[in-house]
Amino acid sequence: MNLSNDVLLEDIRGDRDAFLSAVSEGRIWRPYRVKFKVVDYCNARCVMCNHWRRNRYKPNLLTHKRLMDLTAELRDLGTRWVTWSGGEPTLRPDLPEVIGRLSEYGIGSKVMTNGTMMSQEYAARLLKARVRWVAFSLESANPEIHDHMVGFPGAWQKILAGAEYLCRDPEAAPRVCFQAVLTSLNIGPGLLGLPALAARAGVHSIELDGLSPTHLTAEEQERLIPSSDLERQFHHEYLPRMRELSKEAGVKLWYDGDRPVQPNRATQSSTGAADDARAACEPFYRYPDRLCYLPFFHCTIDHQGNAVACCHLRTGPGAIGNIQDGTLGEILQSAAGVELRRRLMRGDLPAGCRDCSMGATVNRFVQQIAAAAPAVAV
Repeated sequence: MNLSNDVLLEDIRGDRDAFLSAVSEGRIWRPYRVKFKVVDYCNARCVMCNHWRRNRYKPNLLTHKRLMDLTAELRDLGTRWVTWSGGEPTLRPDLPEVIGRLSEYGIGSKVMTNGTMMSQEYAARLLKARVRWVAFSLESANPEIHDHMVGFPGAWQKILAGAEYLCRDPEAAPRVCFQAVLTSLNIGPGLLGLPALAARAGVHSIELDGLSPTHLTAEEQERLIPSSDLERQFHHEYLPRMRELSKEAGVKLWYDGDRPVQPNRATQSSTGAADDARAACEPFYRYPDRLCYLPFFHCTIDHQGNAVACCHLRTGPGAIGNIQDGTLGEILQSAAGVELRRRLMRGDLPAGCRDCSMGATVNRFVQQIAAAAPAVAV
């Protein structure tokens, strides 16, 4: 469990009656964690991402004034954490100023970045703003593998330099982590070098995420989704060894990805079929069999002000309003938001939930807390 999840679960336990009441009525408990996809564009070409694939980027409608006004709304709504992503959020020049205002309100910020813009000057601005967490996308301890996966020569070295700028003064440093998306390209010895690399850079933790294949073409799925053999090797060889190396290095390892391959798959190989390979990557927390509570304490706002219950539900039932049309509190408690939460508690999952493993561990613990929840009003 990572730090923000630990604090979230502690607060849900302390406010259990109010949380269960919100669940029973389909209301948001509070936007405890808010994610901003604050720009649409990106300067990298990651093989597992679709931002750079578009013919043209969408215009950014989140003005500096609207963002600064939102900081006060978030404070009043009880938000504790804000995550900044994109696209590449550090391409937005006013980001450190907005983070600084949130810090004044006691709201922590996490920046998810490819690291290519983390100059010494930009890092100094983030430190002055008291950023709490910076997550660098580092796909491998092998520079060639990382740079190939992100389509940006020299990106690996820029990340290490950026981490050094942020961690130079341990007293002032935010928590810094390396994040890797597991694909057929980076599952291998390059993962084993991450703990030592993180320790040398002063990095606090490593986060491993499963690949979300829904936006990939069939050819890309065939190339990027790990085969059953590789999946099994990751769970039985690389992941246990990474845990040992992380413990030795004093670096936390967080894995909220895919479930281990089942024993009856031991002799199967998926190297020739994308559908079989996708089956090997089914989330170990299967949402068709469990409940997702994320929209009760989380939402995502994109660069055009669209508020969605989750970044995996950007259209359809997940779209609950636009913050250009009202306050965030009004949007979150809209009829569309209430209906989506009730739908999730009925187990009637939108299509975007089917391949998702986001928040798997948190949902398991929240479900334990909510085990005695009253019947959901439908």
